[in-house]
Amino acid sequence: MRGESDRTHIRYGDNEHCKDEFPGYRYKDFKTGKLYVERYMIFTKEHYEMLHLWSSYGFQKEFTVLFDIDEKKMVRFSDGTIEGMES
Repeated sequence: MRGESDRTHIRYGDNEHCKDEFPGYRYKDFKTGKLYVERYMIFTKEHYEMLHLWSSYGFQKEFTVLFDIDEKKMVRFSDGTIEGMES
């Protein structure tokens, strides 16, 4: 361990966005400063096959991702999801 954090983002502010187009807490990216919203997803067997995911289907079907509210697209898995995959 190098004494550094592997975290890439942190929850930012209160849930004042509950009535926005993309409701939910905002998460601030440490590197870019950009704000994202976290979204919950379930991957199907077809997703695993299409994406060639690292684990077999059924191991981890539920994920959270960071979603770019400006670009309206998924950016990456959340830190919590990545940590779950590594354990």
